[in-house]
Amino acid sequence: MCPVAGLLAIAVFHALVFLVGLYAGRRSRGDDGSSGRRMPILLDVVTMTATWVGGGYINGTPEAVYDSARSVR
Repeated sequence: MCPVAGLLAIAVFHALVFLVGLYAGRRSRGDDGSSGRRMPILLDVVTMTATWVGGGYINGTPEAVYDSARSVR
């Protein structure tokens, strides 16, 4: 059975994050119409690396737990 309250809570949370992002994106426009979101290339590289490593950790941990639990049976 699907936990409807949990799915609804997740949907509301994601909608709020999206709306805050829209609000912040429209508010931060510069006089020339640009978004004003320039970052140094080093910060870009570090951010992308952290995203990849974090994503691998988040996806790899449940997989490792599942595999180890499956091998015990």
